[in-house]
Amino acid sequence: NRTLIRWSTALEMRCYRKAALITGQTQGIVTDIRRRCPGKNVLWVPNGVDLAAIGATSGTDPKEARARLGIGTNDLVLAYAGIIGHAQGLEVILHAAALLRDRRDIHFLLLGDGPEKAKLIALKEELGDVNVRFVDRMPRAELLRSMRAVDAVVVPLRKNDLFKGAIPSKIFEALALSKPLLLGVEGEAKDLFIEQGRGGLAFEPENARALADAVLIYHADRALLARHGANGERHVREHFDRDRINERLWNSLKELD
Repeated sequence: NRTLIRWSTALEMRCYRKAALITGQTQGIVTDIRRRCPGKNVLWVPNGVDLAAIGATSGTDPKEARARLGIGTNDLVLAYAGIIGHAQGLEVILHAAALLRDRRDIHFLLLGDGPEKAKLIALKEELGDVNVRFVDRMPRAELLRSMRAVDAVVVPLRKNDLFKGAIPSKIFEALALSKPLLLGVEGEAKDLFIEQGRGGLAFEPENARALADAVLIYHADRALLARHGANGERHVREHFDRDRINERLWNSLKELD
């Protein structure tokens, strides 16, 4: 409805003009606001990670978690953790698993629930013998402990220009746990965490062959996997510590007095 869009845009701009401080969750949002509102005070306030919660999982034994799932110590485990919805395009994981069905030491875990879960379970049955396991939603602390047992985290989105400015929040905790990304997201997330942070491998969204090839790189080179995990952890600790982000916002607010 063009009329409603015009009215809502006018309201948006009125709020910006009246604001003493404007915050944006991504760099793309901040750039857009600065372009439209030159001279306004605009601050980048991204999502971040609670490092205290991450530290509370440090005593977890990954071998025990793997044993409960019947997964070998040296097997490669890739996990997706979060909402199982349409935007994530999680079919790419099942199709990649089908391409890797002969590699019995490569496992995919899908942790969580959502509106697309039943469809994905049906797709798994259709694909046949693929190494994919569905794990029900669990309390956050238990989820973080479980993530200690995986080798890398798959973060996909559908191939859509709307998602080029998206930064899935699950990225931060994965990297803080020293788990490299297999990132199927184009745009700002790729720039921040793959190109700048060197915290994983990127693959084309919705391209199962590209995801499977990235998995095989880590399967063949565990030193690279460990190096990317260390890079990613260092990157989020330096730039996406939630306490530091909060402090930066608080200091900006105090300057308005």
